Amino acid sequence: MISIKYLFELVSYTDDVNDVYDIESKFTDQEKKMTGGRSFYDPSEFRRILKEDDKPVAYLEARIHHNIAKINIGVHPKFRRKNYMEKLLKQSIKELKQIGVNKIIAMVHEDNIKSNNFFIKFDFIRITNKNKLKSFRFYEKNHNYYELNLKKV
Repeated sequence: MISIKYLFELVSYTDDVNDVYDIESKFTDQEKKMTGGRSFYDPSEFRRILKEDDKPVAYLEARIHHNIAKINIGVHPKFRRKNYMEKLLKQSIKELKQIGVNKIIAMVHEDNIKSNNFFIKFDFIRITNKNKLKSFRFYEKNHNYYELNLKKV
C-alpha cells in the first residue's frame, strides 16, 4: 500500500478488486450499465484504489496490451466532486509510464457527460477515426473513445 499526504488528508492506494466491487455496489443501475465489464477488468494487469480513512473512494484499473492501457474508472457516489479521480489519474499515469505504457485508451458511454468532460480536461484526445475505432477489440457502439499519448505527458 502506498500512502501520500495531501494537505491534512491521508490518502492510500491499494489494488484489491474487492474494493472495486464495494464502490460499484453503490452505483445506480444506470451507472452500472456505463461501467466496464467485470469479466474484462477483473484480471487487470494494473489496478489502483484510492482510499480515505481506509474506505475505498475511487478506482482506476487497466488491461495492458502492447504498451497500451485500456482503463476503467469509478468514484464512490458520496465522494464525487472532491478531486479524488484527478489525484488517482495523475498517480496512475506516473506509474503506468514507469512500467512502459506509452498510451492510455478510455472508453466512455456517450451519455456520461461528466466522464467525457473529465477526460477532455486531462488532455485526452477523442478518437473519431472509424477505422481506428473498429481496430480495437473492445469497440462498442454508443461510446466515445479517448487516448492520451504518455510520450507527450
